[in-house]
Amino acid sequence: MSRLSLCVLLFAAIVAGCWGFSTSDQTDEGPCPEPVFPCHRVPDAVCRIICWENLTSPSGKECLFQYFKHNNRVICELD
Repeated sequence: MSRLSLCVLLFAAIVAGCWGFSTSDQTDEGPCPEPVFPCHRVPDAVCRIICWENLTSPSGKECLFQYFKHNNRVICELD
């Protein structure tokens, strides 16, 4: 997959996550991997997991972990 299409996919996933435009099986606020810099410096962050189909991935999907402050601003992303 080219770098450009990866960026487009990433942007689409971020927009979908921020606007809540996704089905219940695509986003999930729940257990996340151990946050890395700068997430661990923001103790009140909320995590959202965004997944999308990726047929080249062994699991058939790719996920992005986003950490939000209370005002819903993305403060950190982990893929």
